Amino acid sequence: MGTSPFAVPTLKLLAASDDIEIKLVVSQPDRPSGRGMRLTPTPVSAAAAELGLPLETPERLRVIADSVISLNADALVVVSYGQILSTKVLNSARHGGINLHASLLPRWRGAAPIHRALASGDSHTGVATMRMERTLDTGAVLLESILEIRSHHDAETLEDELATLGAPLMLQTLRLLREGSIDERVQTNEDACYAHMLTREDGFIDFSASTSEQVDRQVRAYAKRPGTSVIIGDKSVKVHAGYPTPDASSSPPGTITGTCKDGLIIATTTTDYVVTVLQPPGKPAMPAVAFANGARLDYPLFAIKPTTVAT
Repeated sequence: MGTSPFAVPTLKLLAASDDIEIKLVVSQPDRPSGRGMRLTPTPVSAAAAELGLPLETPERLRVIADSVISLNADALVVVSYGQILSTKVLNSARHGGINLHASLLPRWRGAAPIHRALASGDSHTGVATMRMERTLDTGAVLLESILEIRSHHDAETLEDELATLGAPLMLQTLRLLREGSIDERVQTNEDACYAHMLTREDGFIDFSASTSEQVDRQVRAYAKRPGTSVIIGDKSVKVHAGYPTPDASSSPPGTITGTCKDGLIIATTTTDYVVTVLQPPGKPAMPAVAFANGARLDYPLFAIKPTTVAT
């Protein structure tokens, strides 16, 4: 059971394994997508079709619950599916539901562990296989694999690496469960954090109250989704990329002091931050220098957090 691109490497690896039989793939329904709003299958549905696997895409899992139960599966493998499984469905498989989670547990439970780990400045993250319970991400941990978070990681690249790391971890978990030789670790609630679903407000940048490292982590975590933005002049622009400098800010935090060859220089509470790529309303992403030249900005001016602007 899976939906997003994060689940595809696991599906493909299990399908290619001689000792694993996939009786059914379950994903979310096709959704309208793109400019033409054409119905588009989920990444997992597309992969299942490519592999010739039986596929169901119910709007609600309960519609096919009896069919899933009748499979008498050894395990229900769940990776980024997006629907709640009933206790009856979970208990229908010999080993229950086995989830691949994109975080070490219990550090980040919930919907957006990759984004929250990046934004919080975690030094490392990882993937974990766990037993599924009715409560969110609280089941016993079966196996884990650790990944260091590096300065080049954003949410997209980190997710890709974790997905690749998670596929063999799930395969190993299933094999050890079959052998009865896996050591489970019961989770405690100590040190547990909840990775809330992303909101538009997560991406609103406040240069006046943030360090350059905090801004950098925010952009890397949220630029792709839900989008990072700031008010420059009279425009709310999306910030796609940038980097912190080692140079201590000499102007009040939030001041746009000018440009360098890479982009717009904005003071923070520590060092300057350079916005390299941004996107004005109704236009494609562009180099920040090109935007500054076209907008004829008058320095110094302030980068304003969108929530502070009256609507």
